[in-house]
Amino acid sequence: MRSSERDPADRAPTPNPSRAREGSSLRIAGYAAIFHIEDRGGDVIEPGAFTQSLAAIEPGALPLLWQHDPLRRIGTVTYAAEDRKGLRVIAALTPEGAALARRDWHGGLSFGYRVRASEGERPRRLLQLDLVEVSLVRLPMQALAKIHLRSG
Repeated sequence: MRSSERDPADRAPTPNPSRAREGSSLRIAGYAAIFHIEDRGGDVIEPGAFTQSLAAIEPGALPLLWQHDPLRRIGTVTYAAEDRKGLRVIAALTPEGAALARRDWHGGLSFGYRVRASEGERPRRLLQLDLVEVSLVRLPMQALAKIHLRSG
């Protein structure tokens, strides 16, 4: 199939954060990161790694993407905070994002970041991160990073 003949369901939803907050057809809650467990890439996220970044993010500014694709914003993270387990998130999906998620997704979560401080290698301990985005993914780097609640 040529790029001009793509399946309409594969097109990027139109980014519209206000629609993600108002009238969303699906809300999700889960963990985008789990502390103290090595991921498939050899990284271990330490508690407190997101503290500074979360304090600097404006409410409603953290995008929810499909498969880390910046052209496929499918919602907005409405809550993100560290707890004893990891980085807990709640997000509202756009109607387009909800349809895509219901059709082709198995509950994995991931996040985009920049490393500010780390120690060691394999496993590398991630001590301070800049959180850039959260994504619904088919295969998360951390197997336990997934949705535990859907509504809508």
